[in-house]
Amino acid sequence: MNRRIRKIFSFLWTGTLLLSFVAGTVWADQDSSGTYRWTNSLSPSPKVVYNWIDATDGTALQLADDATSGFVNIGLDFHFYDTTVSRLMISSNGFISFDSLTASYPTHVTIPSAGAPDRIIAGYWTDLIPQGTLSRIYYKTTGTAPNRKFIVTWSNYDQAGGASESITFQIVLFETSNQVLIQYQALLGSNVDGSSCTVGIEDSAGVSGLLYCFNNAGALNNNLAILFHTNHPSTADASISPASVVTHTNLQQFIYTIRTTSPADSMARFDSLLVFNPFTDKSITVTDISVDGVSQFIQNSSTRPADYGFAVWNYNSSTDSLAVQTAYMAVKDSVKITFLLDVRDTLGAFLFPSNIRASLVSANRILTGGTQQVSVISDSVAYIKIKWSTQSFANEAGDTTLTADDSVKAYAYGFDKNDNFIRRVKVNWRVNGSNGFLTADSLNNDSITFHAGMVGTSFISADTSGFTDQTGLISVSVGVRDTLVLRNAPGGAGSNYSTPFTMQSDSLLKLYLAGYDRDRNYIKDVRANWSLTGTLNGVISPVQADSGVVFTPGLLSVGKIHSDGGFMADSTNTITVVAGAAAQVLVETQRSGSGVVLPELYTTSDSSITVYAVLRDADGNFAGLQTSSWSVSGGIGTLNTSSSDSVILTLTTLGSGQLTASGTFTSSGGIVHVLPGALAS
Repeated sequence: MNRRIRKIFSFLWTGTLLLSFVAGTVWADQDSSGTYRWTNSLSPSPKVVYNWIDATDGTALQLADDATSGFVNIGLDFHFYDTTVSRLMISSNGFISFDSLTASYPTHVTIPSAGAPDRIIAGYWTDLIPQGTLSRIYYKTTGTAPNRKFIVTWSNYDQAGGASESITFQIVLFETSNQVLIQYQALLGSNVDGSSCTVGIEDSAGVSGLLYCFNNAGALNNNLAILFHTNHPSTADASISPASVVTHTNLQQFIYTIRTTSPADSMARFDSLLVFNPFTDKSITVTDISVDGVSQFIQNSSTRPADYGFAVWNYNSSTDSLAVQTAYMAVKDSVKITFLLDVRDTLGAFLFPSNIRASLVSANRILTGGTQQVSVISDSVAYIKIKWSTQSFANEAGDTTLTADDSVKAYAYGFDKNDNFIRRVKVNWRVNGSNGFLTADSLNNDSITFHAGMVGTSFISADTSGFTDQTGLISVSVGVRDTLVLRNAPGGAGSNYSTPFTMQSDSLLKLYLAGYDRDRNYIKDVRANWSLTGTLNGVISPVQADSGVVFTPGLLSVGKIHSDGGFMADSTNTITVVAGAAAQVLVETQRSGSGVVLPELYTTSDSSITVYAVLRDADGNFAGLQTSSWSVSGGIGTLNTSSSDSVILTLTTLGSGQLTASGTFTSSGGIVHVLPGALAS
């Protein structure tokens, strides 16, 4: 950062004009043109502080009585009323003129007055009498541009008609500010208090002038100072640069410029300004002050400087304001203040308003126009944070709980090193866990939606350009019951009955109605009303230990088992009940099992009987045919066993007997009684 080293100084000089003011201001009337007004060292405030400037080291003139000098170059450009001058003539009778004098004009008149002399500054205009070699006029130019002064001193003059009087006074012209100072070091004797002289200024036409006194006793006294100065306060616009700064920058250099908007030929001036600091927790340090393009000697002080080319500044943390003061009416065109200020952490647009004052003209402050706004902008991205859409901006995405049918949106925010939000950042998203999935227009996006699925825990991570962040744990619990499913085991275990299946009549079927959320997460088994459809036959009985049921089939049949859980239901697919394992063999009359067990039978000897070894399960369901060894008791006939699962008994002999099938199982039919057949022809 460029820092200009300024000379620290003390306002303790001799030969300078010291000015100060306090509250309760009173000023003199302005002249007829409205150009000038005066302030003296007797004014309540602001007041001119008398401080004699020694000119005896300058050029000495010993003018005769009622004499004038030739033109004297004053060594600077001085603007007086409507003209700029660089030379003047000195009259021994207590005034100077910027016109050519043809006489010394010992007779004083009021101001303004028609006729010569014109364009005059009257310090003590009367018929002054030199006291031999004791009386001198001294003049000199002192200081450096643009703040030089020209001083003319009348030393030890007498007044015509007086006795043993000594009058010493001086006129001081100020470069740039174009002010006129008249000071009175010694007014000794009678009638030297203004009762017989003219003090004031007059323009080139004798039309406009500003009179301090004309034959006014008591108007003048020792150690009196009178300052004739502009009557016009300035108006101004202000600006500040840079207009945009990065947040939290330490010792940021700003340049605050106030430029007058008064006409170029105006004598308007100001000398005090306040700049208000919106960074209320930060303090300003001034490194340079320039007035009208010229860098000033500066000091951190609240005491107004006494001379031109100097400026003071003071920062008030109670009012968050920077006060800058120059010598009275020192600023014509501009003030440029360079200062250091730490930039605040908060982003936004901040105004640095200001006002100015011409302290000798008015107590009122004039608000500056223009643009005094500074935008505090964010730094580059230093880290990222993931935030839930449901959380406040200040919070990071912490632990959260969702049901399995919920979703939550996450955003990736970029922040600078001072924790200021910059923008949302496109990142690469990833879910770490299997209890949900992510959706977005693209996985490289500034936001993502997590859809909860399975019960469990996971977290979301994001990374980009070396920056990473992750959410807290996402705990997924079951959602609202959405589906009922019939299963063959409790607790959501086992399998469902979504495909057709076959069961044996001697088996059992357990059924549980399991509740699931929308994401197929098991919730619990529910109780239901049960029913059979189709030809399905059997008994449904509850399982005592849980909420399931047992289906015990009966006859061979086909159908479904239906469960009604209230607002939701489910059914098995088609169940076909088939015979169970063979438990017995019966001697029956039909191969298909559709016949009956051979009963006790009375028949004749000329007939035959066909029977089958029919297998049946424990429930009596047809289970097939058994390969058997056949026999008949009682010798009642002969057996034809062309098929081992059946036999034909031809009855030949009267009597009684039984057919027996032997194999895995053994069984006999009913008793067959053989009776005589029909008579032979």
